[in-house]
Amino acid sequence: MPGGWHLCTVPCHAAVALLVYFEAGRLLEDRLAARFTALIFGLHPTHPEGVAWVSGVTEPLFALFLFASYLCYLNKRAELERARIYLVGSLFLYALACLSKETAVVLPFIILPAKFSGAKGQSKMGGANCRRDCWILSRSSLHTGGFLSFIWWPECLPCKDSRTRRSATPTSACS
Repeated sequence: MPGGWHLCTVPCHAAVALLVYFEAGRLLEDRLAARFTALIFGLHPTHPEGVAWVSGVTEPLFALFLFASYLCYLNKRAELERARIYLVGSLFLYALACLSKETAVVLPFIILPAKFSGAKGQSKMGGANCRRDCWILSRSSLHTGGFLSFIWWPECLPCKDSRTRRSATPTSACS
């Protein structure tokens, strides 16, 4: 029954739109602009297959974890007394996002320019915090690279028969 499937994907998409509202509110510091941003994100039909199709469930799921991870990172920068908790939460949610869909590997590349620009809720680059944050970002990038190489490693292995090669999908046998 598709009705049961939509009971899962529609609330997931609504939660992602809510996270977009919170992040836009944090970065723009304007509630009206944050509402408009979340409304456009929630209703714009660029990728309706994420909510409508069973095969598109990875889209809202990875977006949920990715936006939650970035929001935890923004909270880490704003609330220094609970920074460690937010950092662990951000890294955990980032790992879940990467497990949902490999596209989530872009998160360190979203955080780094925000640090350089001194965006709202971010401190400008410099000092011990900069070195620590860059160290954490580089470690998470290395872990991401390790994760991706683990996922794609079977693709690089040759088949037992040297005349054949593996196909592009990891579940298929040697062709």
